[in-house]
Amino acid sequence: MMRRFQACSYCGKTFGHKQKLRYHLRLHTGEGLLHCGVCGKACTNAYDMKEHLASVHGETAKKNRRKQHDCTACGTRMKTAKALEAHLAEAHPDIGNTCEE
Repeated sequence: MMRRFQACSYCGKTFGHKQKLRYHLRLHTGEGLLHCGVCGKACTNAYDMKEHLASVHGETAKKNRRKQHDCTACGTRMKTAKALEAHLAEAHPDIGNTCEE
């Protein structure tokens, strides 16, 4: 059975799989691109972003995606903004909610 190749309507590049063409089209349209949180590089899919983070920034996608919430009063690090709010209310009621995200 002969493989049917799909051609890009913008540049003519051909692909053996429809999904590869869909990812490629994102480069032309800008829709659905994933942007690196460190340097802003655009990737067409999650696998390429994970590879970029590992090779360029020495990070894993999970590490990059996780947001840290640090208490400005004592430096305690929380996993969520809600946990930081609770910490501030209990440990530092006099300073209020001054979280840094």
